[in-house]
Amino acid sequence: MVSKVEIARYVMSCMRREDTPRASELAAQHGVTASHLSRTFRARYGVALSDYMKALQVRRAQRLLRTTQMDTTRIAYACGFGTRRTFFRAYRRMTGDSPVTYRRSSDQLPVSRYLRRRLTTGSRQLPTRVRR
Repeated sequence: MVSKVEIARYVMSCMRREDTPRASELAAQHGVTASHLSRTFRARYGVALSDYMKALQVRRAQRLLRTTQMDTTRIAYACGFGTRRTFFRAYRRMTGDSPVTYRRSSDQLPVSRYLRRRLTTGSRQLPTRVRR
């Protein structure tokens, strides 16, 4: 079984190469099928492998949004998203907000409550969007 640490290392290596992390590539490295890897990961940790990998990417994006002046397109590539649009879609799905709003907000949290809850509970519920 592949541990969360091994997956995090794989995702970080993809981000360093500005390449998209893929369950199929990770599975091939460990000699199993992507579906087997995803199934066993979900059974062991209670969260989908793809959601866990996206959460790691979004966490790094949040750190870059807080600590750099990089534009969102550059952050998207630096975090292993293929396009800015894919980045915005994944970011909004995981946090309930846009990267631009997160950067502008004065109460920036390192990881949104929704993202933390999703990682610990494996919840598939999407956040409720609250307009300010």
